[in-house]
Amino acid sequence: MGTEISASTTTIVTSKGEKVYYSFDVVDPNTGQIKESFNTTDPADAKAKFEQIKSKYPSAPVNGNNTKPAQMASLTKTI
Repeated sequence: MGTEISASTTTIVTSKGEKVYYSFDVVDPNTGQIKESFNTTDPADAKAKFEQIKSKYPSAPVNGNNTKPAQMASLTKTI
């Protein structure tokens, strides 16, 4: 496999409350080179980008796992 997808969320507490950051990186596991990277605080943008990345790299494992449709639904549920 030529790519892996790393997906994560980070919650930051600010004076205006919590802010959630959604991050995605598409990485070549052989070189460690990042092919694509995306960050947003907008859940709709995050979900759309995740679906776009997964469509572009359908066989790429997400966070080290070959994500099946049910697992992907669980991951995107947090978005």
